[in-house]
Amino acid sequence: MQFWSNLFIAVGSAGMFYYAFRFPFSTHLWELKESPKEDKLFGLVNGYYFWLGSWFLILLGSILPLIPYLSPK
Repeated sequence: MQFWSNLFIAVGSAGMFYYAFRFPFSTHLWELKESPKEDKLFGLVNGYYFWLGSWFLILLGSILPLIPYLSPK
């Protein structure tokens, strides 16, 4: 379980670094939802959803180690 936790956190953090360099700077995240096609990763995922997916992986990786403690015994 710890391996997957560390992997999700590492991939999510790498995604946030990539997000910082790849997508244009904006002060509001909703501005990234309507970004033009050239501001999309592989023409499919815009900056907002890339940011959202990266944070999802970081949070999932943070919660995974807690599952054994939360399950009933």
